[in-house]
Amino acid sequence: MLSKIPIDIEKLRKEDLDREILRAAIIAELDAINLYEQMADMSQNKNIRKLLLDVAKEEKTHVGEFQTLLLRQDPQQKDELEEGKKEFKGLLDEGQNTPSRGFRLWLLFPFVKTNLGNQKSLVSPRRS
Repeated sequence: MLSKIPIDIEKLRKEDLDREILRAAIIAELDAINLYEQMADMSQNKNIRKLLLDVAKEEKTHVGEFQTLLLRQDPQQKDELEEGKKEFKGLLDEGQNTPSRGFRLWLLFPFVKTNLGNQKSLVSPRRS
């Protein structure tokens, strides 16, 4: 399912319009990445999988392009992105360059709730 733009662009103040357009573009690119990677996971054809994953990779470049411009347009977004990087480093194991085991498991299985057993992860293993 593709995302719905969370705001009504026609009701925005003129000074906010460009930032929101960039955010909507990032949402669209992330949707495209998810779609192509999910289709690659479903396909039994090696060439189709390879093509879809290549296109998904290009979409990731587009996310970077839109994000770069957004960070120029919105200094607060830039500051908060840096803050998020600092907070993430706090989640790393002592002396490690990798997240703690619990955080890694949460990233892999965000829909699984411990001791409930009734929710399953929507994550499927990636084929190479």
